[in-house]
Amino acid sequence: MSGGSDLLQTGLIEIPFRGSTAIRAGQLQEFHGDPADRMIVATAIENAATLMTADERILSWNHLHQKIDARM
Repeated sequence: MSGGSDLLQTGLIEIPFRGSTAIRAGQLQEFHGDPADRMIVATAIENAATLMTADERILSWNHLHQKIDARM
């Protein structure tokens, strides 16, 4: 196995995208307009999940407290 399958085997959890998450994505205050980033951040918020990312715009948004900088 390779890629994403390996990550799932080590305990990575897939979180489904729900309608309530889409609404929250549209309501994020002071967040840039990239719809994919909005969906990712809203999913983390809705599920009280820690988001690991290398995306500087997401990392610099002060309203997301549960985040890990994947660039390190």
